[in-house]
Amino acid sequence: MKNNNYNPNDFSGQRLLGARKISGLTLQGLADKMNMEISKQALNQFEKGQSKPTEKVLIALADALNTPVDYFFKKTDIIIENIEFRRKKKLTDKELASIKYKAISYIEKTLEIEGILDIKNLFINPQIRFDTS
Repeated sequence: MKNNNYNPNDFSGQRLLGARKISGLTLQGLADKMNMEISKQALNQFEKGQSKPTEKVLIALADALNTPVDYFFKKTDIIIENIEFRRKKKLTDKELASIKYKAISYIEKTLEIEGILDIKNLFINPQIRFDTS
């Protein structure tokens, strides 16, 4: 499948990292799941932005991560920090990362739909106290 609109400079390593974390895969796990020979070191370079994948590798990444290819090219500025849970169960770092990236993905999809439908949603952060004087 040839995509003439493919510009490797628009590829986001952070998006690859997020998709991998959502899937709960390690670098080696992703490399093993892809239907091609690729090293975990190459995948790490893609995530860090030190190298860009070819179209063939992009398609294999999308298939292995069950995501559309264009996911890796979307820009995002959503950051989630200081996640805390009410449950007493101890979550592993892998589970926390998966939850974080799933939340980011959900927020991105919601904002995209709101943008398409031209929905104005004013969010007021309840944790910020306004000066009433």
